[in-house]
Amino acid sequence: MSNAEQQNSWRLDLSVPRLIAPNQRTIRLTSRECELLECLMAANGGMVSKANLVKAMGHAEAEDGFHRIESSLMRLRRKTLAGTQLMLPVRAVFGKGLVFVP
Repeated sequence: MSNAEQQNSWRLDLSVPRLIAPNQRTIRLTSRECELLECLMAANGGMVSKANLVKAMGHAEAEDGFHRIESSLMRLRRKTLAGTQLMLPVRAVFGKGLVFVP
């Protein structure tokens, strides 16, 4: 990835952990938020199914686990908008899963 591409994309810094927005603003992440984003971003724009998300996040029950993931995502969306002035590019695929759209 070129320098220009890197500056115009969302990046995850696992060492801190933090999310770096295309406008270079950052937000600190909890370990759960970091796990969720790492899972979604690793799919490179592909959909991550509910089952795979629940498994990756270490939840035992599928529906309860996905509800917790959705709750975390809702808080992360608000936090990202407040901290970066940009919408977090995570899209829901109804009944199937989530996609991080860079």
